[in-house]
Amino acid sequence: MLEQEIIKLERENRALRSALEEISSKIEQNKVLKPKSCQYCKNYIQHYRKEGQEKYIPISCGHCICRVPISKGRKKNPMPEDTCPYFELGTYETRAII
Repeated sequence: MLEQEIIKLERENRALRSALEEISSKIEQNKVLKPKSCQYCKNYIQHYRKEGQEKYIPISCGHCICRVPISKGRKKNPMPEDTCPYFELGTYETRAII
């Protein structure tokens, strides 16, 4: 009786492993890597210009809030396409001014 339960568990284990491998391969195939540009960095803050009463349009510059000094390689006024050795994937929390 115990022997049959062990055999059943081993079959289930093999089935689960093959399902896990299949899922992992599908995830890898669908994975889209973002470039390490400033626009995807959590330290980059996009600048905007106001157009009309309520519309804001992003312009091609921003600033970096990384604590590393400019003398160590941080960009002073980075463009969204620029890259930086201090890149950290993420987005800056948007704060509304009320």
